[in-house]
Amino acid sequence: MARAVTVVESIRDCLLLERVDWDPEHTAYRITFRSTPYELSPEHRLVAWFEGEELPRAVEPVGYQENHWWFESPEGGPTCYATAVFHAVTRIGSRWKGKSGVDQLRELVRGTMRWAGTFKELLAWKAPLLEKSMVVVVQTRCLQEPLSSLVTLFAAIRSCPDTGSTQSLGPLLRELFREWTITEEIAAGVLQATAILPAHPHEIVVGDLEEFQRALAADAVLTSILVIQGLGKCFPNLPNHERSVLVGCLQRAALQPEKSTDVSARCRL
Repeated sequence: MARAVTVVESIRDCLLLERVDWDPEHTAYRITFRSTPYELSPEHRLVAWFEGEELPRAVEPVGYQENHWWFESPEGGPTCYATAVFHAVTRIGSRWKGKSGVDQLRELVRGTMRWAGTFKELLAWKAPLLEKSMVVVVQTRCLQEPLSSLVTLFAAIRSCPDTGSTQSLGPLLRELFREWTITEEIAAGVLQATAILPAHPHEIVVGDLEEFQRALAADAVLTSILVIQGLGKCFPNLPNHERSVLVGCLQRAALQPEKSTDVSARCRL
C-alpha cells in the first residue's frame, strides 16, 4: 500500500512529464510527455536546473515531435538534474533526476547564498522538500532565515489557485516550523509582508479576510500563532479594548470562514 501511495504521489507531482533523458542522437535533453501528441506553443515555458547553479534558467526548445521536446545544455555543458514545464504561470510537470537529482538539490539548499529565491523556485517546482534525506536540511535553512522562509511560503499559499492547492502546503509548514518559537518581530514581519491581515483595522471588522482564511486553510495553528504574536506590532496605536474586538472578529472568521462577510454584523469598534 505504501508503495502504491508513493507511485500515485510521484505521478501527481510529475503531472504530464513522463521522463527527461539525454538523447545522443540529437545531442540534447529530451522531455517525454505522458500524452501523445503534446504540441509546443508560445505560452509554454521550459525551465531547467543545472549543476552548480543556485537558480534554474529558462531554456529554449530546439525541436519537438509528437510527445517529445528537446532542449540543449548551455555552453560549457553542465548536467541538467531537474526540468519543469509551465503553461503561462501553471506548472504542468516537473522531473528530478532520481537520487542524484535529490543529492544535487540537498547540496544546493545547504550552500545557496540566495535562499529566498531558491526556496521560491523549489516551491513552484513542487520539489521533494519533505523527502527523507532532504527535510532536515530544508528545515535548518528555514530556521536560519525564518522571516524570508515564512514570507516565501505564505506568498506561495497566496498564489494557490484553489483550496486543494492551499491545503497541500500545510504539511510543509508544519514539518518545517514545528520546532520553532515565533517571536513578535517575526510574526509581525510575516503578517505585514504577506497581507495575511488587512492593513487597516476596519477591514478586519467588516470581514475583508480572504488572505487570512487562505492562510488558515494551509495551517490554522501556525496562522493563529502568527496573528496572536504579531497583532500588537501590526497595530501598535490601537487601544487594548479595540484590539480585543479585532481578535474576536478573527476568531469568528476562523470558526465560520464561509460566513466571514457577516462578521461586521457582530463586531463593532
